[in-house]
Amino acid sequence: LLGEALSLRGFIYFQLARVYGREPGHIINNFDLCVPLILDAFFYDGGEMDETVYPKRATVTEVWSQIEKDLNRGFELLQGRDSGLMPKRIVALGAKALLSRVYLYESKWQECIDAANYVTSNSSFGVYTGAYSDIFSKGAENIFYIYFTESEGLGSSSLQSTNGITSKDVDSNGYAVHAGGVGDADL
Repeated sequence: LLGEALSLRGFIYFQLARVYGREPGHIINNFDLCVPLILDAFFYDGGEMDETVYPKRATVTEVWSQIEKDLNRGFELLQGRDSGLMPKRIVALGAKALLSRVYLYESKWQECIDAANYVTSNSSFGVYTGAYSDIFSKGAENIFYIYFTESEGLGSSSLQSTNGITSKDVDSNGYAVHAGGVGDADL
């Protein structure tokens, strides 16, 4: 569970950093602030409204370093212990696939290549060679996607409608047969 939690935290910070901060190596006018980096649980007790309640933004370097740290540690913890969890739960391959994308954004070319090669060499499926549209409708190359049950799919205004796939959208093997949403959070 810790490996999954760290990998998911790395995934979420990666999404946040790309939207609300700059990418490493692409700082403009020395503005290098990203998102607040909250690594410990916090519960507001009604006390003073200080930096504990509203933490300051961390630097791009701090956030991207934490993303790498979380995904690397998540990978270590999940490796060899994730059988049968893919694609509905993040696994070691998912953490490594995310790392390849993180390295791509950081211009760490060799690390990107190594991580991507690990994923393609260790996945239970090869690169899909069928019709291009089947990749999306059959989920032939899904390593990880956010999975929602039908009760969580609350229509077009739900988080599921933009980010996930529900149980009625998958076949008996767990592959998407039609997406309930656009699947923006798929990997």
